[in-house]
Amino acid sequence: MQQQPIRVPYDLVFPNAVLLANQAGVVITQQVDQEADLEVIFIEANSTGLFSFTISDVSTGRPLSNAAVNGENGTGTGQLPRVYVEPYVWARSSTIKITVNDRSGGGNTVQFVFTGYKLFPRGNPAQGSQGAIVQA
Repeated sequence: MQQQPIRVPYDLVFPNAVLLANQAGVVITQQVDQEADLEVIFIEANSTGLFSFTISDVSTGRPLSNAAVNGENGTGTGQLPRVYVEPYVWARSSTIKITVNDRSGGGNTVQFVFTGYKLFPRGNPAQGSQGAIVQA
């Protein structure tokens, strides 16, 4: 029987996407840490203008939408994040790709944050029983 993983709160912060007026197809990527899978529950973004985006799981080739989603429909803010009804688990060491398009007609900077939990195996000797880091 597999034990439940140790869930440690975590924010995965992406590099800023800096867009020119009406620029499309700007790709930002972020690799999930090697030490644990990442269970994403919330997506937040802030920007200086309107944008649209697509998210892809590079390790599986799976896009998470069939077309670009407008930022106001697909993300939330730190105070009111978009909640996944079913959390999405990104495999350790996998790469997340976000393609961003400007809709503002002016310069635009967008930052994405995925909030959730790192999922550490209970048998990992670097983890305490409550998720606290201990000396091995």
